[in-house]
Amino acid sequence: MTANPSTAKPKRPRSKAPCPCCRHSERARIELARAAGVSLDKIGKQFGVSRDSVWRHWRMCVRPETKAELVAGPTTLAELAKKAGEENISIVESLSIVRSRLMRNFLVASDAGDANATGVLSGRLLETLRDAGRLTGEIARLAPVHNTVVLNNATIIESPQWARM
Repeated sequence: MTANPSTAKPKRPRSKAPCPCCRHSERARIELARAAGVSLDKIGKQFGVSRDSVWRHWRMCVRPETKAELVAGPTTLAELAKKAGEENISIVESLSIVRSRLMRNFLVASDAGDANATGVLSGRLLETLRDAGRLTGEIARLAPVHNTVVLNNATIIESPQWARM
């Protein structure tokens, strides 16, 4: 069923004004912060643009390839795919890739002053470091296991209190 042109709502004309983030002198830093997961409010406050402008810019102006490169870092996606596809890549090497990306995003979020993203990323970073330490045996060497057994035996049968019961 087609809508009657006389009753259909007219579309709101799109603004011809260029995107504030595209015109911004710190456009690359805005995009990097967004890729690192920094909140829209923090980015807007830091760079003097509205949170909605940052959201629209990320959604409508930044190409998917650019987003992927910003998230993946300076390594090209083709190189990452090739390395991940190799069968001889170890878990430790994979954790190293994850750690480097997390560290980069952690530093961007910290620089932007986004406490929430910094906290989330620091937790993930510590988990990754802990997993790598377990796999390499580094944690076991740093904290050797000590088995301590404590025996607390009390002889109460011969006590006068027990005899009265």
